[in-house]
Amino acid sequence: MSREEYRNLFKNIEPRKKHQEELLDQLTNKQDEVLLMNQHKKNRKPVYGTLAAFALLAVILVGNGLSGKNPDTETSGGEPVIVKYSDLLFEDPVIVKAPEGAGEQSGKIMPFTEELLSESAAFIKGTVTDIDFQNDQVLYTVLVSKVYGPSEGVEEGKSITVTNDLYTYTSLAGSVEKLQVDRTYLIPLTLREEEGKEVYSVLYPFAPQIQMTKDGQYLYPDHYTSLDTEEAKVVEMDTEEGYGYYGTMKLREDDSFEKDLEKLAETYLGQ
Repeated sequence: MSREEYRNLFKNIEPRKKHQEELLDQLTNKQDEVLLMNQHKKNRKPVYGTLAAFALLAVILVGNGLSGKNPDTETSGGEPVIVKYSDLLFEDPVIVKAPEGAGEQSGKIMPFTEELLSESAAFIKGTVTDIDFQNDQVLYTVLVSKVYGPSEGVEEGKSITVTNDLYTYTSLAGSVEKLQVDRTYLIPLTLREEEGKEVYSVLYPFAPQIQMTKDGQYLYPDHYTSLDTEEAKVVEMDTEEGYGYYGTMKLREDDSFEKDLEKLAETYLGQ
């Protein structure tokens, strides 16, 4: 590698150095656990900890730098195309008071990659109509408006209950990562059997889900690499609300987004 290539590489990494140091401080002296996913769809129940988000973010942080893709600088025409999060149109937030988490969780998991979508039973677009808390779990009522690719038991036009452990909600730093009432999301779901019932869960609840604005734009985290295009804009998170995702949020407003998502779902959910 030439001196100039090394220089460019470190230019890409340097803007995220501060975040790397913060993450290392958070992860130091924490207990490591190897967490495995059951490969059988009906019985897969991923085990997560409150540090899972930091593990994911650390890998995304380093990965973006080493790949040579700095979303703050890599745009068409050489100038960043940036939009402010505060300028996006969403339904007004509904305040949902959650109970305190039941005990501290620790450990780490594999970072999210699109390959994990093969663990999904369905990929849906739906609007959260209610959030409830029962038995150390968070329960989302989601009205499904569209199903992408193959699915197991999910129908358009009907509501389903999506259940995750409570700490997957309370451990999140900000509202972008948490699902909110009256907001529309595009979410991969897992399915398992529990006491004779089928239970749906958000596949990876620690990172932001794809979110649709009121005017039909799509806000998505950068780990959905196949959804990224040259026309995608970088979103500046200028909100005062908490924001714990160390990756980059992107925005697409073209008509091809859902077609690209359909292809992605067919690729992995059909396996």
